[in-house]
Amino acid sequence: SGLQSRGRRFDSDPSLQFLVACVAKIATDPPGWVGRSSVILLRCSALFMLSMFSASTVPQTSDSYLCIPDQSTGFTYKDGEWQIARFSIEEEKYILRKRKRKEKHPIYSDSRWLIFRFGETTPAGGCDKGFDESGLIHCSYYLYGDFRMNRDTGRYQAIYWPGYVDSQGADSIDADPSAPRDGEDTPSMTIGRCSVV
Repeated sequence: SGLQSRGRRFDSDPSLQFLVACVAKIATDPPGWVGRSSVILLRCSALFMLSMFSASTVPQTSDSYLCIPDQSTGFTYKDGEWQIARFSIEEEKYILRKRKRKEKHPIYSDSRWLIFRFGETTPAGGCDKGFDESGLIHCSYYLYGDFRMNRDTGRYQAIYWPGYVDSQGADSIDADPSAPRDGEDTPSMTIGRCSVV
């Protein structure tokens, strides 16, 4: 399968080939060529560091990611007022993956990527476009939310909007009986990380 460094094949990577060649040159140099070998060694070391840096900065791409939250915060209506709250994230795991060619879902029929709660088959969100040149993807989340992920850093952020702007206070004079009331939903923001699966 060929020597690999962080997914880079030795037989197709000129820098790795040169690195091995110059080290081999030092090993075969006569004892009296200490100065020349030292110069070659310095060049090899510099090339090696450059090679490792280049490999580490190449983002991992995939058609599927597992996203696990780190923290979730927002607001909840309690004792007649909105208060800052922290929400449980124990069961909040998601799969972000590219939609399969023949896969159909009524709400997300035009989505190129889909978001699933871990273990479920019905999408919780959809992305009309794939990752852009900056490594970012923007998706709808539970119809009324927003999900964004950075492929280069693995970080994601999910915002759930309902609960405040679209709700009415219980003492509202022009209250619509059919409209949501304070406390029926909780706007929130969750941050976490996604890894290739």
